[in-house]
Amino acid sequence: LIVGWSGRHLWRFQDSLINLFAAAPWFQAYDIWGIRFQQEGQRALIFGGTRPNQAQAVVIEYRHDLYRCPSPFANCDLTEVNIPNFTAPPFSAPANHQVHFYDARFRPRCDGGLIVGGYSDFAGSAPYLVKFQIEGARSCGP
Repeated sequence: LIVGWSGRHLWRFQDSLINLFAAAPWFQAYDIWGIRFQQEGQRALIFGGTRPNQAQAVVIEYRHDLYRCPSPFANCDLTEVNIPNFTAPPFSAPANHQVHFYDARFRPRCDGGLIVGGYSDFAGSAPYLVKFQIEGARSCGP
């Protein structure tokens, strides 16, 4: 998968070909620009930042074994695993700042990891570190 940062399209490279523009899922309202694959390559997290004027941080899960996309604008097997209530504790992101996620890493031999990000503008800055664990999957421990 390749995230097209300028158009927020998700391009799939398969069998030496990249899907056509008309077949690339488009996440215009989601502000996505990064992707990180799990070591085995079967799962990936697509990330970007918080939605403008909303209290959730955008994260989308891709599963190689489950992916099909008959209609790229309405019917792709990509799962939104957004972080709800991002303006509430423990994150307490200010509603007037857009937090950006810059990178993510899966921990080896488990289904969890870390996402890093933050914001910086004329009014201040703050870093964010988000620990994630995929429910019902291989635990990363405490």
